[in-house]
Order: sequence, then structure tokens, then C-alpha cells
Amino acid sequence: MSIIVPWHWLRATDEVIEPDILDAELDDWDAGRYEFDGQVFALEWLDDEESARLAASEFSFRL
Repeated sequence: MSIIVPWHWLRATDEVIEPDILDAELDDWDAGRYEFDGQVFALEWLDDEESARLAASEFSFRL
């Protein structure tokens, strides 16, 4: 998972989700929501092509 929050100094690229909240977290993701740093954001799943483009443009990473 990659998280880009433009106005925040932190770029998180991984996160551990505790087992006791995993079901609720997956329900939020399925509903297009993600909570980060105390705020709720819209979540958008990208297809393979768009994901590769974003990885290259934002992280200089080629898939």
C-alpha cells in the first residue's frame, strides 16, 4: 500500500494492521475510505496500468 498525502511531511509506504481491527479496516477500504493521521480520506483503487504510472512518477519506481 502506498499513501501520498501532499501536505503532510510523511510519505508512508507500508503499515501494520492489528488483527483485532483488520475486518473493520477492510470494510472501510471496500467502501472507499482510509483513515490516516486522525483524518478520513477517500480511497481509490487503481488498475495495474495506472498503478505503474503512479509508481514511476511519484516514487521513480518501475514495475
